[in-house]
Amino acid sequence: MKNLLLIFCITVFSQHLEAQTQPAPLVWGSSANQDSIWALDTTSWLPVINIEPLVTGSVIAGINGMAYDPTTYKSYVIIKDNSSNTRYLAEISLQTGSCTVKGDLGDKFSSITFDKFGQLYGSTGDGATVPESLYKIDKATATSTLVFAMGNGNDGELICYNRYDNKMYHWSGNGTVVYESWPLASTAYTPANIALSGTPGNESFGALCIGPGSFVISNISSSCAYLSTTGYYSNSVSSNPDGLRGLIMPPRFALGSATICANTDSAELYSNCLQLYDSVYYNWGDGNLNQILATSASTAASVHSYSASGVYTITVQLFNGAVPKSTFTTFTVLVSTSPSVSLSGSTNLCPGGTITLTGTGGGSSQWYNSGVAVPGATLNTLHVTNAGWYNMIKTNQSGCADSSNTGILVTLASNPTIAVSNTAICVGTSYTISPTGAISYSISGGSFAVSPTVTSSYSVTGTNSAGCVSSVPAIATITVNALPSLSLSTTNATLCVGETATLTANGATSYTWISAGTAANTLTINPIVSTTYSVSGTSSNGCSATESITQEVSECTGLSENKIMNKNIRVMPNPSNGKFSVTNVSENNSIEVYDMLGQLILKSNAHEGRTDLNISSTPAGIYFVRVIENTKVVTQIKLIKE
Repeated sequence: MKNLLLIFCITVFSQHLEAQTQPAPLVWGSSANQDSIWALDTTSWLPVINIEPLVTGSVIAGINGMAYDPTTYKSYVIIKDNSSNTRYLAEISLQTGSCTVKGDLGDKFSSITFDKFGQLYGSTGDGATVPESLYKIDKATATSTLVFAMGNGNDGELICYNRYDNKMYHWSGNGTVVYESWPLASTAYTPANIALSGTPGNESFGALCIGPGSFVISNISSSCAYLSTTGYYSNSVSSNPDGLRGLIMPPRFALGSATICANTDSAELYSNCLQLYDSVYYNWGDGNLNQILATSASTAASVHSYSASGVYTITVQLFNGAVPKSTFTTFTVLVSTSPSVSLSGSTNLCPGGTITLTGTGGGSSQWYNSGVAVPGATLNTLHVTNAGWYNMIKTNQSGCADSSNTGILVTLASNPTIAVSNTAICVGTSYTISPTGAISYSISGGSFAVSPTVTSSYSVTGTNSAGCVSSVPAIATITVNALPSLSLSTTNATLCVGETATLTANGATSYTWISAGTAANTLTINPIVSTTYSVSGTSSNGCSATESITQEVSECTGLSENKIMNKNIRVMPNPSNGKFSVTNVSENNSIEVYDMLGQLILKSNAHEGRTDLNISSTPAGIYFVRVIENTKVVTQIKLIKE
């Protein structure tokens, strides 16, 4: 019957593990009067596992105590031999119940416990040869070494180490329970008594430290309760199948799935029962390492995503703050290649239009619109006529599926409205049509720079940023205006040097003499040589034209007959760089310098004999130097400036 019960409990527990990724937090305890070890799920405090401890060549009468080594991750029990009533120390497998005997403890030990360094301690019971005493025990040989006699109580001696305050806690007695503690380093029995409150529940059978200030206690009444380090007992939290001895809570880990897909899935590693440790380390097998505080790791999963396919070994290491971290367990995870999905296509749907979305090829595909599968959309392209949020899930031959990170949001766009300006230009000029309302345009004729000779109209369409084209073209009308017809005349067709004439322009509404910069329809001139003058005329429609006239100039022989030429006057040097002298002049003379257009450049009073002049700032060219006496030109000399 026990074997059937054992098979049933193990089966139930296996199904329980498969159904939940978070491992159940299990407290293990042994039966002192039968060959059974039980595991209680502390989320419900119901028994979920019952195993039968087995020792080759011996019949077990009961298990008197249990302890868990936080440094080697092994569980130990005190075995009572059925024939000799000898107490043995044995290592036990909680998976199979198989026990490996380490040796005879030499006395009737009632409980055992490990400190954080892996040292095993034991206490003898009231019926021992050396009763109520604390021992150090060699976990490899079961050899015991007396620390000191404890005394106290008339039934049961239970000890439990608290790593958080580095103290040993001691329970003794039945009707009256004694609860005390002392620093682990104590060399003499000098305990501090802890006053109890709440519901002690008579003799304590097992104790488990689950936090800095808390224990789980099992008792003779086959129940469990919480006990604080300050002495407060809670009400009973369980109804056990027996009075459980010992109590241990080894760490538990579970891998969510042993087969995942690269990049899209994550390996989820769940943990529980880490009250004996400060940190847990997850080496994911791809060079990545997570360190997580044990208090956090006991309630939450650690998640890791693999970027490349392969078989990875996940190594779990524990650190209890006292000895170097070491490997507790390993898991193997198969990571299959995930398809890499990318989407392309316009996000704007023009009125009445269709756009094509394209996804990665290969494998099998399914398109979705706002999370709903599009019927029949199993190709890597999709023709869209409605707005919506589109994405594609791709599944490869490994069964791994992936989707584009963001999908494509297709929105209904509008057609642009194009505007252009009408304008007027002059014959012979160009105009660039500049439409607005879109980002790109096309025009009848192909070019926006136009040069019509007569009034013309042009049709313009535009495309906006959404790729939609204007449904109605814009029309630009260019009016072409004629140029003004200019005519020029002079008051004297031929001038003598020193004479003036008036030029007159007609045919426009405004004028500008180009050489003189004068804005008038007439210009008074005094050229030295024959010169061409140009005028720009603008009509009332803003069009301009240019016309020119040449004013003839003669030296007029009458100049020598009036004796105004003085051959003794000289200009030196000639050519010059702009600095020159006029010699053989009188103080009553004045000197004037003109350019080729007859414009006065420099005027100066003469000095007796020689006058120095400077036109360095003027351009290189031909200039005329006149010497004037009593308003008459007495001589004129051509000067070349280099």
